[in-house]
Amino acid sequence: MAEDSGAVPHVRALIVEDDPADAEFTCETLREGGIEADCTVVGGRDSLERALEGPGTFDVVLADYTIPGFGGPEALEILKKRRPDVPVVFVSGTVGEERAVELLQNGAVDYVLKDRMSRLPFAVERALAHASEVARRRRSERLYQLLAENVADVLWVLDVNSGHLDYVSPSIERLTGFTPEEVMARPLDDSVVPGSAEEMLESMAGRVDAYLAGDRSATTRMHRAEQPCKDGHAVCTEILTTISTDDKGCLQLLGVTRDITQRVQVEQALDDYRANLERIVAERTDELKRANAAKGEFLASMGHELRTPLNSIIGFADLMLAGMAGEVSGEQREHLGVILEAGKHLLAVINDILDLSKLDASRVEPHPAAFDACLAVRDATRILTPIAAGKCIDLAVECPEGGVPAFTDRRLLTQILLNLVANAIKFTDRGGVTVRVAGSGGRLVFEVEDTGCGIAEDDLDGIFHDFGRGKAARPDIEGTGLGLAISRRLAVLLGGTLTAVSEVGRGSTFTLDVRAESPRSAEP
Repeated sequence: MAEDSGAVPHVRALIVEDDPADAEFTCETLREGGIEADCTVVGGRDSLERALEGPGTFDVVLADYTIPGFGGPEALEILKKRRPDVPVVFVSGTVGEERAVELLQNGAVDYVLKDRMSRLPFAVERALAHASEVARRRRSERLYQLLAENVADVLWVLDVNSGHLDYVSPSIERLTGFTPEEVMARPLDDSVVPGSAEEMLESMAGRVDAYLAGDRSATTRMHRAEQPCKDGHAVCTEILTTISTDDKGCLQLLGVTRDITQRVQVEQALDDYRANLERIVAERTDELKRANAAKGEFLASMGHELRTPLNSIIGFADLMLAGMAGEVSGEQREHLGVILEAGKHLLAVINDILDLSKLDASRVEPHPAAFDACLAVRDATRILTPIAAGKCIDLAVECPEGGVPAFTDRRLLTQILLNLVANAIKFTDRGGVTVRVAGSGGRLVFEVEDTGCGIAEDDLDGIFHDFGRGKAARPDIEGTGLGLAISRRLAVLLGGTLTAVSEVGRGSTFTLDVRAESPRSAEP
């Protein structure tokens, strides 16, 4: 990862994504998260392999799990084979818990759901830190390897016919404490620990037969063995043996013995590290399950506490409209209707929030139906008209004559519109709020424009984050900072986007663009 003179990290990202819009959104999310990203986008197996074969280097790979004809595990296998040092983060909307754990076990560093893209910058930073740690460990491994390779090797010659050592180099004393003469005077079985000797002799017997039959391909073999030392302990050694003949034509075994104790220790440390990593993944998975269960229980409890009094309000409004509490005037009936409609919608919003808590498990899906988008906008604005009137600002709706046909989840769409219009009214003291509706090319576009205080450019991204209200938010205006965050997630759920443009002192325009056609009507 390269860095410039400032504090903003500079990252070369390879994005494996077949949807250009999603790829651009992924790259933009990195930049909005404070990561200066140079993004290279590939859309399938062939373009991925070309990118990996090219001269370019990458700091991180961000891969979609569900590219048609090219699954996440296959992409991960190619990436780990071609660029094993580059961390891989999966960005997808369909990775279940079991698949996510499998990806992590197979070499992925993290995964980010597309409806929680705010996690992406943090996931990338963690992936880069992980890659740095792996590189550090590999440097340590290379250091151990260098140390092992520079230890003086032991050279020896074994007479195959007699089974006795004819020569052992002086370095054997540094390895085992025995002098060459002591080693050559001992039986071969005493030169290695029990088990290792039998394995070597069995292998040697088969190779000698092959050698005598004219097969020279089996003359060289590598073994591992433990060799006893004079002080009673044993050292791990790697033994390279080659069958040959001496000047008299007698068979002999030429050997080179190397101390690999440090390498074995490193391998054991790596095995322990892998086992520990698997344990951590399992523990984190269990923690995630428990946290999700606790969150679900909390939301269910809060939902019950909120819905009980709200159902009472709705019930009493129904009774009053039915005349059960006495005769009501036309104006009162209209007001009660607004109360009833607002109460029902608030109840739906509570249910929506509970549904959003299930997004991590991919169990929340929109329920599309056909309706008139203009009618949905007018119903939503009618609920907020009294609030706008109370502030003496205009609330207008601009719809094409004849309406705009839509096929999407009306309840989720209404929640987004109510959030946007309510925010516009809240931050507008004079002038007005205008809601526009348009439909073309299978898309629905809603614009909510206000003449309010506006939003600073630096705050435009933050307002869509959880609890994000922007630095310039007025302290006299209440709000949790969740409305826009929920609205953007709902927009993604409806197959769309939610964006904003603004100018301080002149107002803001929020644009909601969602899919408007049923799958059948979209077919040619």
